[in-house]
Amino acid sequence: CWRKALDYYIKEAQEEGVFWEDVAKIYERLGEVEKSKEAWIKYAEYCEREAENDPAWWKHVAEAYEKLGMKDKAEEARKKYEEYKKSS
Repeated sequence: CWRKALDYYIKEAQEEGVFWEDVAKIYERLGEVEKSKEAWIKYAEYCEREAENDPAWWKHVAEAYEKLGMKDKAEEARKKYEEYKKSS
C-alpha cells in the first residue's frame, strides 16, 4: 500500500516539488532513512526557491532543515520567517 503511494508521490514531486515532503514521510514509514533524508533535502531546496518569491515559505524551510538535523540552517530560515511575520 505504501509502495503504491510512494510511486504516486515520487511522480508528483518530480512535477511539483512540494510533494517531496510526502515522499520523505512515506520513506520514513518504510524505514528507509537515507531515501527519506534525500527527499527532505529536495523538499528544503524546493521551499527555499519558493521563499525567494513568498517569504512565508521560510517556515517550511526551517521545518525541513530541522527534520534533517541541520540546526543552523533551520535557525537561519526561522529568523527569516520571523522577520517576514513582523513586516506583514
